[in-house]
Amino acid sequence: MKTRKSKRGGRRRGAGLKAGDPSGARQKKTVWLSPAEIAHCEAVGAGALSVGLQRLVAASMGSDENREGGTMKPVLLRYYCRGAPSEVVMGLLRQLETERKVPYEVADLSRNGQYDVENERRAYEQHFLTEAKTLKRVTGISITKLRSKSGNYNVSTPPCLAVVRSARVTWWTHTDDSVKETIQRILATGEMPDWRARGV
Repeated sequence: MKTRKSKRGGRRRGAGLKAGDPSGARQKKTVWLSPAEIAHCEAVGAGALSVGLQRLVAASMGSDENREGGTMKPVLLRYYCRGAPSEVVMGLLRQLETERKVPYEVADLSRNGQYDVENERRAYEQHFLTEAKTLKRVTGISITKLRSKSGNYNVSTPPCLAVVRSARVTWWTHTDDSVKETIQRILATGEMPDWRARGV
């Protein structure tokens, strides 16, 4: 299996009143900003933000949930294909990396451009099967869609796109149209498709 590698996380905000608490004592409540909201905060500059939001952004940047060894958890898009990748998809991925700073990698599961059952099986078992329950909860789709009725593994056909965080697949979609639509949506919003659903 050949992999060609090319190269954000969230912020916590807010506090809420405990329901039915006559004292009005504030209880901590975690609410996550999307990447698009974060980008907006960064774009307008700290001077345009309220003191509370400035503190929130500063504090959440150091939150344990979003950091590993002092850096933001790495995230990338992985495009699974058989043989030469779609030029349209590659163009969108390059645009995404340039405009949104979202890295990508291409996983060609073929052997000399032909179906290779071992590469397909390895990708299915190591990248998807280990995260099956989480992926079903997040996408609502079983990873069995990546297998044919005869039992063959079809991770790369039709092409598959996966969101990978800290080396783990957290979301995926299958079919050429869905892959292109997903990348275009990220380009437009700056938000990864797994963000809200994962609740992280």
